Amino acid sequence: MVHHATDYSRFAQAGALDWALIVIRAFLLAGVAEELPFRGILFGWLRSRLPWWTVALITAALFAGIHYFLVLVPVGFVFGVALAWLRGRTGSILPGLLAHWLTDWLLFAIALLLWLHHG
Repeated sequence: MVHHATDYSRFAQAGALDWALIVIRAFLLAGVAEELPFRGILFGWLRSRLPWWTVALITAALFAGIHYFLVLVPVGFVFGVALAWLRGRTGSILPGLLAHWLTDWLLFAIALLLWLHHG
């Protein structure tokens, strides 16, 4: 699962530029690119029209759907509900963005450690 759900498969062939792009994408861009549309724009727009729980389920389902590895869909859905809860509770995407970054960093660290140990 880690091999397909992270940058693990890219590590062996990665040069300096590849590593820089992997780190920037994993540590910064992925979280922003997912939190702004889902918990920022879409959550805010839907919340003005629908109850919180409906918005949480819709945004979580869409968020899970972009995580194209089947094993990540249920995890993405639960994480999406948690991120929607943070957004609804705080009124900001910042706590969810921080949680997303921490999760991405943790997955990156696990993949890197596995690669260093097995690679």
